[in-house]
Amino acid sequence: DVYVMYLRRKTEAGGEPRLVHTVRGVGYALRTGGSGEA
Repeated sequence: DVYVMYLRRKTEAGGEPRLVHTVRGVGYALRTGGSGEA
């Protein structure tokens, strides 16, 4: 979890949209922009 936090800090620097999403019961997903976000 700590490493995901570090990754989020780096990828979301400067107001960038979130790329790493937590998927409950599964783990993590990397999603680029676009629709269909759940």
